[in-house]
Amino acid sequence: MVVCSFEIAAGLAYQAINISPVFLTGIVRLTETFVILYYTFRTDGHFRSLGCEKKQILPGIYHGCLWSLCFGVIVFTIFFSWHLILNINLFRLIRMPVPDTIIAQIMYFCVGCIIGPLTEELVFRGVVYGFFRQWGIAMACFWSTIIFVLLHNNAPALPITQIIGGLVFAFSYEYSKMLATPLTIHVLGNSCMAFLSYLPITG
Repeated sequence: MVVCSFEIAAGLAYQAINISPVFLTGIVRLTETFVILYYTFRTDGHFRSLGCEKKQILPGIYHGCLWSLCFGVIVFTIFFSWHLILNINLFRLIRMPVPDTIIAQIMYFCVGCIIGPLTEELVFRGVVYGFFRQWGIAMACFWSTIIFVLLHNNAPALPITQIIGGLVFAFSYEYSKMLATPLTIHVLGNSCMAFLSYLPITG
């Protein structure tokens, strides 16, 4: 409810004042992150329920890097195979809009590749997945992915990347029990898509 309230308020603020949508998104995401962490600590006295205790950070990053490496090899193998054999460029599916100015690009990277993934993993895996986990892994994976996709789908086409990403994040969180694992995958995945967006192959 708190996150939804912030999102609605951000939408109204964007319509009312002249402000960069990326900058506004960054402020909203940081605020949501602070509220979630503050409420969790005030309620539980720790962050164990979110899977982000201090001792879990480094192991979680390590597992996230391994997941990212394996997933990246699979994705690039499939993409290059389709491109070479069927002449179908799947790289267009992961293209992200590239801002014109350096300042805008830096802001876009910070929000889209660092701040955004941090908040989203806290919300969708730490909170949403954790809530539905009481009804089983399948239910938690399904609903955390569905909600993740619905809040990311701005196009009429089937959001393949969001669906796959949501499932990978959910499975990695269930497997490792550490929020740093899906967070690392999310950060590296978004960073990779941002980098590839500068290359002609995604055009």
